[in-house]
Amino acid sequence: LLERIDPDEVGGRPTIYRTTGRMNGDHPWTGIGPGMFEWRFPSYRPPDLVQKRFVHVHNDYLEIAVEWGVPLAVLFWLFVAWRCFAAGRVYLRTRSPWCGTVALASATGIFSILVHSLVDFNLHIPSNLMVFALLLALAGWVTAADDRSRLEEGG
Repeated sequence: LLERIDPDEVGGRPTIYRTTGRMNGDHPWTGIGPGMFEWRFPSYRPPDLVQKRFVHVHNDYLEIAVEWGVPLAVLFWLFVAWRCFAAGRVYLRTRSPWCGTVALASATGIFSILVHSLVDFNLHIPSNLMVFALLLALAGWVTAADDRSRLEEGG
C-alpha cells in the first residue's frame, strides 16, 4: 500500500519516518533533546526533501522517541496504555453509572488521540495536549474512585 502512495501526496511522511528512524538509531538512549527535531532534522534530511521544512515528524510516537530517547518514550507510552486500560476495566466492571460514563469517555478519548497520533503531532498542539492530560487525569481519578468504592463494599 505504501508503495502505491506518492510520498509527495502525503507530505513526504514515509521519507520523514525513515529519516527519523535513522536519527533515533544515532541517539537511542538519550534522544536529541525535547523540541529539537526541527533543528536537528536538516542534517539528516534526504535530498528529495530539501525544498521542505519540517518542524514535526507527524507521528507522536516517533517524535517522542527521537526527542526523549527510547527508554523514556516506552515508559511514557506504557503509562498512557495503563491509564487507558484501567479506565476500560472500570467501565466493564463498575456498577456506578457515573463512574462508568467517565471511564468510557476517558478511555475512548485517550484511544482516539493515540490513533490520531500515528499520523499527526497531536501532543505538540497545546490544546490537544491539555485535553489529553485531562483525560489521563480523569482515567486515574475514576480508577481510584472505583477502587475506593470496591473497598467500602467489601469492608
